[in-house]
Amino acid sequence: MKLETFKNILECFSDEPDDIEISKGQLVVQIRNELISAELKNKDGELIVCENDSERTATKWIIERIAHLPQLADRIINYIEKEEHFITPEAKYLPRIDLNPFEKEEAKENAVQDTIDILTEQTAGITNILYLTSDAGEGKTTLINEIAYKQAENFKKNRQGWLLLPITLGGRPFLRFDDVIIGSLMNKFRFPFFYYDAFLELVKLGVIIPAFDGFEEMFVESSTGEALSALSSLIQNLNSSGSLLISARKAYFEYKDFRSQAKLYDSIDTDAVSFSKLTLKRWSKKQFLEYSKERGIEDEEEIYSEIEERLNEDHPLLTRAVLVKRLIDVAISLDNRTILYDKIGTRTDNYFYNFVETIVEREVSKKWVDRSGEASKSLLSLREHYILLSMLANEMWISNTTSLTGEILELISDLFSDQYNKSPNINRQIKERITQHSLLVNSENNKLKFQFDHEEFKDFFLGVYIGMQLERNANTELLTVLKRGSLPKQTIRSTCSYLGKTGKKDINYYSELLAKISQNDSKTSFTRENCGALILKLLNKEKSKAIRLNELMFPPNSFRNRRLRKIEFINCYFQATEIKNSELINCSFKECKFDRLDFSGEHTFKNVLLERCEVNSIITDNDNRIYNPNKIPKYLSSLGFTIQTDQSIKDDELFDQDNDQNLAIVEKVFRTFLRSTFINEDVFKVRLGTLSPTFFDKILPELLRENIIQEVPYKGSGSQKRYKLTVKLNEFENALKISNGNYNTLLENIEPKSS
Repeated sequence: MKLETFKNILECFSDEPDDIEISKGQLVVQIRNELISAELKNKDGELIVCENDSERTATKWIIERIAHLPQLADRIINYIEKEEHFITPEAKYLPRIDLNPFEKEEAKENAVQDTIDILTEQTAGITNILYLTSDAGEGKTTLINEIAYKQAENFKKNRQGWLLLPITLGGRPFLRFDDVIIGSLMNKFRFPFFYYDAFLELVKLGVIIPAFDGFEEMFVESSTGEALSALSSLIQNLNSSGSLLISARKAYFEYKDFRSQAKLYDSIDTDAVSFSKLTLKRWSKKQFLEYSKERGIEDEEEIYSEIEERLNEDHPLLTRAVLVKRLIDVAISLDNRTILYDKIGTRTDNYFYNFVETIVEREVSKKWVDRSGEASKSLLSLREHYILLSMLANEMWISNTTSLTGEILELISDLFSDQYNKSPNINRQIKERITQHSLLVNSENNKLKFQFDHEEFKDFFLGVYIGMQLERNANTELLTVLKRGSLPKQTIRSTCSYLGKTGKKDINYYSELLAKISQNDSKTSFTRENCGALILKLLNKEKSKAIRLNELMFPPNSFRNRRLRKIEFINCYFQATEIKNSELINCSFKECKFDRLDFSGEHTFKNVLLERCEVNSIITDNDNRIYNPNKIPKYLSSLGFTIQTDQSIKDDELFDQDNDQNLAIVEKVFRTFLRSTFINEDVFKVRLGTLSPTFFDKILPELLRENIIQEVPYKGSGSQKRYKLTVKLNEFENALKISNGNYNTLLENIEPKSS
């Protein structure tokens, strides 16, 4: 470490720059209330700090003496919420693009050790970002905590030179990023020894790797941009150094447009950043049986076989860690497990509703019991439990938080008791028991707050709340919920399951009610998108009477796994969607807009009309892209659609046979930059394959001439060229949509970033 770097780092730990004095090999610095004196030497080109007859390299002295990282390791070990019965998951790994130009993932058998190895071997000279991804409830948080704990132990034993610092972000009202990080150090780990600037220096040194858990909600759902600007500011402050681990749900990577991932890329300016991804696999029978044995279950094979026979081996109750944990909890508490198996049933679409009902019924009959009278009786009925828990979930949703204080829980309990005429004695018992409910736990960030045991349960009861308001025809309450944000998929499923079980009206009634509610908000609001998602889920597989839907917006992949009949869509907007396991029968679309239709999955179409509709692009069943507005109707007709349009197809000469190919090449090139801010020409050659001569001979010169791509100095062995984008990916996506399938028009509409 150079002397100037050493001094700059010390300034970040001190209260004032004047608190540091270095003269003639002597160092005097005041860190908080401690005055430190030491001698500085150079040995073999390395800066050495001598203090109290002890010599350490400058880096090691900062780590141990100034940053107190051994003490931070102790705090991580003492305060981390480590899973008692941890089962090591398997994973798939996608390395950074210069090591793996394709999207081919590598199998990893031990996600804990493999993640440690990946983070240990990160490349110098760039900021390395590792995405840890899976669906909700498959163990991202548990894995992060396990790695943090293990790394802290390794650090204490001098086996590793860095710490993983878990920073929980999901569901909390967004604060300044520095406040969140330092607040986490102070409140969660009781560690007060450095400021945010010092934290940044330690990340740049590679001795701290922050793990941002729960940030995916900001990527996928946030419309404010605050979270992304904060993260981009952090990345830019790292100056192409250090490593980050970011927990992100699979939904972040599912879109085939640039909708989600471009948000982060576009917020990064000039720094070298490389992205890799580790995807957790769902549990197999091996992990299920291993966990069951850890919990003391002796007939684990029987439990697995009974559920597999009713559902299937890939069912979430057998493969998702959070649900397996709850399943074993219930199995242990029941004397007769036949009750559990019968409750789960054989229908895969209602399994979660039935499973939660089993958990709540146990609360009703065994825990929430009023023993104040001569005969014991349940404090609340099953439905009343659902009402109370749904009120909690709704308060969290409206407040944009995952946890509530004890005072808020008491207030909601009072409101519930008033609404349902509960006596003071019953109300008192409700307030005593609510914090001990089996579905509620203390918040990880603040032990004085309470949250659902997993966000899946919060999302479930939010769906129950929406279903109850639909039953009541409570338009005002519904509009308040629906306009708040994009509803989680679990919420949409549980709303429909609730109405299917308890709804007194037919599905068309609730669908029409949602369609009317959507008209009370703007066309680009969350309300219209949420109403659209709920309606399509309600109408899925239903053989009901015909229904007309006007001016709705539908979320990404809204047609995936949908079987829809007798629906007339008028002036609706569909975001990019896969047509996978999809069935459309006797449906019509009039003056609708489609971002993209992806026909790469199984589908069935019978008597489907597209009248005066606009389709921006298509992905065919062999993964080709079609942008040409003349070819899109022809392809749709070949699939069985009936196409009606007021415009005649003309000017075909504008679209030569290379037009779609050129657009596809440009899109593939832009998509490459999602994995790194700087790309070597060898990566383009490998990814484009036989198309690379067209790119290098024709397209690249045009992109360079239009300043859409710039050449930058190459860093590394050998000799080749290196490139970066000067265009925001989101702007490229917009230019692609308005290009009307014309390659030249696309180039004209792309605006380079302002310098």
